[in-house]
Amino acid sequence: MKVEVLCIVALVSCCQADEPPPAPRSAAPAPATAAPPPEPEPPDPTDPVQVFENGAMRVVDRADAERDGFTVIDLGDGWTPYVLSECEADGSVCKANAYRPTYLALANEREPPEGAHDIRDGKFLELYGIAPTPRVIRQRIVEDEAKSCWADVTYDAIRAFDGFMAFSRGVDDDVAMRNFRAIEPEARRMAEREGLTDPMGLENVPGRRAFFERYRRVRTRYMALLEVQRRLACEGLFPTDHVREGHFDWQTHEALALFERKNRVFGWGFVGRETTDALRRGPLENHYDAFLRVVEERAASAGGFVEDGTAKEAPGAPDTYRTADGRTEPLRDLLGEARAAIVAALGIPTPQALRDFLVSRSEEEIGHLLVAVRLPDLPAYYGPDMDLHVLVDRGDVWYDFPYDEAGNELPQPVSRRPHETLFVRYEGQDIPLGYWGTTIGGWRSELVDGFEYYSYKNSDVGERVWREVVAAPVWIPPDSTPTRDLLRREGGPGQRARTLPNYPEFGPGYASAYGLVMAPHLREIVRGDGTILPIDNGIRTHGSFDYMSIMQRHSHGCHRLLNHVAIRLFGFVLRHRAHERTGQVPVNYSRRFEVDGEEYRIDLGTRGYSFRLQEAIPVVVTRGRVRGLAREPIETPMRKHDVDYGDDAGPGDAGPPAAEAAASTVAPNPFAG
Repeated sequence: MKVEVLCIVALVSCCQADEPPPAPRSAAPAPATAAPPPEPEPPDPTDPVQVFENGAMRVVDRADAERDGFTVIDLGDGWTPYVLSECEADGSVCKANAYRPTYLALANEREPPEGAHDIRDGKFLELYGIAPTPRVIRQRIVEDEAKSCWADVTYDAIRAFDGFMAFSRGVDDDVAMRNFRAIEPEARRMAEREGLTDPMGLENVPGRRAFFERYRRVRTRYMALLEVQRRLACEGLFPTDHVREGHFDWQTHEALALFERKNRVFGWGFVGRETTDALRRGPLENHYDAFLRVVEERAASAGGFVEDGTAKEAPGAPDTYRTADGRTEPLRDLLGEARAAIVAALGIPTPQALRDFLVSRSEEEIGHLLVAVRLPDLPAYYGPDMDLHVLVDRGDVWYDFPYDEAGNELPQPVSRRPHETLFVRYEGQDIPLGYWGTTIGGWRSELVDGFEYYSYKNSDVGERVWREVVAAPVWIPPDSTPTRDLLRREGGPGQRARTLPNYPEFGPGYASAYGLVMAPHLREIVRGDGTILPIDNGIRTHGSFDYMSIMQRHSHGCHRLLNHVAIRLFGFVLRHRAHERTGQVPVNYSRRFEVDGEEYRIDLGTRGYSFRLQEAIPVVVTRGRVRGLAREPIETPMRKHDVDYGDDAGPGDAGPPAAEAAASTVAPNPFAG
């Protein structure tokens, strides 16, 4: 800028010298033209953010960036999702959230505060709803670069393998190795007779095709297992330094489960499908995917949007919607669009580019990094107070008792899983915003008169409402909860195991029965005087760390969501519906009980951190597609085959048959979860 000013001054001076204006004779000589003072340097930003466009960065004040249409995304160590925030956006109301310090410690892979209940598996918690911070991802990249063992992992065998491997108790874990060692000598002899140095050359030898295919399958499986183990060992995921190569043992299973958690793969510690895909990618590629998932969720929180592309999967969902001025617009995947915009803005189209972006910054800088990017414009139906409602489709429902008189499980196939859909009402249209897998109730254990029975835990059908969102909720176990569910065993290798109250399941915490956030389903009855009586049967929509139950199992009646989906959903709800930030809700719950002669005590002091919606959000739960003989839930508790109830009926009496029990009425569900 200074150079431009000087050039302009020089040009003006030259023009004046070439063509001087006429002057009176008595005029004094014109003084030399003085250069203007230099422009002052702009002041340093008082609230600086790094603005990114096409990979270029400049530092400006946050207010200026937001005024110019940029969205500020917090990539620092101190970020939490909106449901765990402590202040309204304008700072008008601030109330401390007791769980926030624990969330931040776990996201940064640090020790949680003393007394925190989140003590299960302190690392790799993204599957449970607590993603690593960008600084943690940076540290993982740096640590991997320092390892020489990656040179021993070629990925060839993993990429060639297209099958399934799993650990099975009571089954020899070295089957793959024994099969390979049995066939390898024969393959080598056969190759030598054909003048080949490698048995893999038998593929093109006439008459050897069938043998070669068998050899190839055995060899590929064994080599893939060895490479998987080398990869897991290099990542430091084995529980000990000793690896039994070629044995798919419990340690290999545990290491695979850690690998899945590290890379947000929904699996069971087996080699198959998504796990294999992640194993085929190098560590930097997986770190890149993890970083993009992190910024995607933080962008959704900063931008206040929820659409992740799943809405198009809802049965009968439209592909488009109509705007107020009559235009037709497609349904959006705002998370995917935000991801693409962030990649372009930060200039990180490849894993290597991300590596340079993170490693070029110090841990201190990454720990406090605020970036501002232009996110895609929001759809026309967005506004500060959106007309939202929810539909829960229960899918295929079985009320029949699922065991025969010998205690054998009876098949109850489900082809239509339950789903929860969020809609916005706009210009006379119900526009789906998200369509997520969920759960409904089923047959669960329950304590009745001191004995365990099976009871059907129904998911209430009909019109309900959400009036409250509770972050870091606490599950208060009802009296009917089996005492074994109130306790847990604790103790690692070389430690003495202890039996303790199951506080991780009570919460608050990612492993609690309610996950990291929940909303009660209330049935509202209008009294004669016009007032509303809310009825709470203990059914909630809530997060869950038990992600595989959402894929294929039942709940105690509640509608579970993956923790990260529940966090995004309810953060969106609070951003677009007026609410009161109530804060921590105290509760005084204490319970003493005895098991095997030992006395235990549970003390819970809070329900969680509450937000009260000024206007309720309607929720409709459908009946679903009822299958089997029983057409209504069975109210009668059903005996377990292996429990001695001490009466004439004896063990194994499963209670009334399904057809008789089907006539029972529906009992209120006392469980929450």
